[in-house]
Amino acid sequence: MESHQVSALGPAGEALSVDVASITSAADEHTIILCSGVHGIEGFIGASVQIQTLQMLANTGGLPEKTGIVMIHAANPWGFAHLRRVNEHNVDVNRNFYSAVPQSHPGYAGLDSVINPPKAPDPRGDFKYWMNAAKLIAQNRGVAKLFKPIAEGQYDFPQGVFFGGKQVSESCTLLKDLVLEYSSKAKRVSILDVHSGLGPKATASLIGNSNIGLQEGQLEWISDHYAQPFYIDSTTTNAYNANGTFSQWCSRTLSDKEFMYLCIEIGTVNPIKLFSALRRENQAHHWADGDSAVYRKTKLALLNAFAPKSQAWRDKSTDQGLHVVRKTLELPA
Repeated sequence: MESHQVSALGPAGEALSVDVASITSAADEHTIILCSGVHGIEGFIGASVQIQTLQMLANTGGLPEKTGIVMIHAANPWGFAHLRRVNEHNVDVNRNFYSAVPQSHPGYAGLDSVINPPKAPDPRGDFKYWMNAAKLIAQNRGVAKLFKPIAEGQYDFPQGVFFGGKQVSESCTLLKDLVLEYSSKAKRVSILDVHSGLGPKATASLIGNSNIGLQEGQLEWISDHYAQPFYIDSTTTNAYNANGTFSQWCSRTLSDKEFMYLCIEIGTVNPIKLFSALRRENQAHHWADGDSAVYRKTKLALLNAFAPKSQAWRDKSTDQGLHVVRKTLELPA
């Protein structure tokens, strides 16, 4: 066990850290890195998968030969503690893994004032937002095209949603350092990055990339092995391709090894409800009094959107994540 304290503080001024549990040996040829909380508030389901993985290993007698596992808990500890998806500087850590600051999608600038008006959320403002959003959806002939300039990440509006930052953040740097440290001697590295939000409810979709096998065969072998939907994260057929992602950094940095990165995206609520909760929480964080009822209400709505309180959702979602871990343990070292 290791604990890496960060400079950001918790809601009560307490110290925060990224914690690491590892079961490794010098003989390992395959290292599995299981991450939670890159998107702060999404860390609840990730932590559950990590706990159940430890329990599974205890019950089954441990790891396969020449395979090690590393669990990085709360990669964005400030977001986790403060119930935000972003870090203390409003940076989306999964849009922050760049070598040079990317260009924002040109369509975002015209959307920022609609998404994040500079005032606390209120019913009248919400009605105006939905009226404007309906017009934009009609103009863009659907939600998917409208969502693209938002979700890809933007680098010009520090108080806006999906802000990727003007410089590489502490959380991003620490996560990169930990991955490099624990993967340095392995021939094969599998990174499993647990998220929640998009997709069918309580169902894991896999999004990522790998240099194992022929490029055109990636979709088939990963889909077949995991028996779950898999989407390559850089194809032109995707609804959007995000900038500055952990996956892209892995592809650049781990190319000298056999590597696979999988974002385990576990669905929660419908996309419109999800984005509405995300947008209102961001607006309240910047423009509402931290002690106000509307501020607390938006925090609770965001928590319920990314970590639903339904026990059935939690149980099924944890099982979905655990299935991916089990199937990764079956891969050859």
